[in-house]
Amino acid sequence: MIIDGERIKELVSTAKKRVVLCAPFIKVGAFRVVMSAVPKGVQLDVVTRWRPEEVAAGISDLGVYDWAVARENTSFRLLDALHAKLYAADHKCLVGSANLTGAALGWSERPNVEVLVPATTSDEPISELLSRLAYAEPATAAIRDEIAALAASLRTVPLLPDEPVDVDVSTLRAVWLPRCAAPEKLFSIYRQALALEVGAGASEDGAADIKDLGVPDGLEKDAFYEYVSVTLDRFPAIAAVLNRIPGKLNDADGIRLVHELHPGLDSDDAGRQWHILREWIREFYASRFEVAPESFVLRIKS
Repeated sequence: MIIDGERIKELVSTAKKRVVLCAPFIKVGAFRVVMSAVPKGVQLDVVTRWRPEEVAAGISDLGVYDWAVARENTSFRLLDALHAKLYAADHKCLVGSANLTGAALGWSERPNVEVLVPATTSDEPISELLSRLAYAEPATAAIRDEIAALAASLRTVPLLPDEPVDVDVSTLRAVWLPRCAAPEKLFSIYRQALALEVGAGASEDGAADIKDLGVPDGLEKDAFYEYVSVTLDRFPAIAAVLNRIPGKLNDADGIRLVHELHPGLDSDDAGRQWHILREWIREFYASRFEVAPESFVLRIKS
């Protein structure tokens, strides 16, 4: 099966007049690969959004701007409300859920599960979207620098980007596991909107987990989920569990694994911790893993 990144490259390589790359999250590595497939002389229009909290979280790269403006016949514009993902070459396009990142396009060790479907620019929803994109604000070096300064002021921890870097994992607790038993409420706890929905214990545990993960302020829900899932990958205990899922991890094996990570836990506490962890994986890795309803086996999503 051809991965989405290769489908986009193949699409843009056929363009005769114009290519549009539209996504809220764009990473330099994926952008350079796709941009290199656009024929010389073809107009390239890039539309994205720059929010300081998302740049600080490592979800988007400001460096994309520099690569874009260095290319002839290229425009780079910003639309803060952007959520659509569109890749167009003349009248043909792909639309769906995939951002312009290595993980979304299948170019990483842990790719997301995304969907891109073919369409044409004459289709009414696509035509309307392109009309709205025409009103996006042109990006400038001054805007880029302002966003960079704001992002630098936000408290965060570095994420693993699409390209390898040296990562100091000594500051991460090797046996960290989440405490909040209601991970589906974690975003609401983050936004402090849970006065009546969750008990004080769950709210306190969720707030502690959010602090441990170093979540920056101001993320919207999709960026929050992206940040949490990518950050969880960097905790050795979580990585150890995720690496066992391809073998279909049942509750008994999961509890044993928790015991290996926390030998001091008794059986009841290990069981409770496993159930919390299992629900976190169900919530924040929903595109990759699922819990079989009949057996509660944690498995790769088919």
